[in-house]
Amino acid sequence: MRKYLLMALVAGLLLAADAKDDAKKDQEALQGTWKPVKAESGGKDQTDEAKEHTFTFDKDTFTVKKGSEVRIKGTFKIDPTKKPKTIDMTITEGRRDEDKGKELHGIYEVTKDGLKWCTLEPGETGRPKDFTTKEGTKDLLVTLKKEKP
Repeated sequence: MRKYLLMALVAGLLLAADAKDDAKKDQEALQGTWKPVKAESGGKDQTDEAKEHTFTFDKDTFTVKKGSEVRIKGTFKIDPTKKPKTIDMTITEGRRDEDKGKELHGIYEVTKDGLKWCTLEPGETGRPKDFTTKEGTKDLLVTLKKEKP
């Protein structure tokens, strides 16, 4: 019985270490400035408007700018153990005062070609289940490409 208990404990520790490595790997992969290449909201194409923005991840903070204007800024946490991977972003400053302190609950996928990010409106509960948006919602799906340093 002890043998099985010890094996289960070791397996749990190994899985926890793998999860920590995955989080560190994804955290590092997000670092830098990203440009939208495709976007949709509520099932409608928003690519032209999105291309005016940049997304920057720096350690555990994020900034979204339109030109030189900061549109939204805050902190983020990821969980790559979930399927799909989750990202929670807390807004610390933005152009709308009512958004400060609210969270964006989203999902993400880092690929060799870029980043897919899908989120609900600030302050909404729940989380997208896949990388789509539906008409009548304010859900946002953005595909981004990392800028060269």
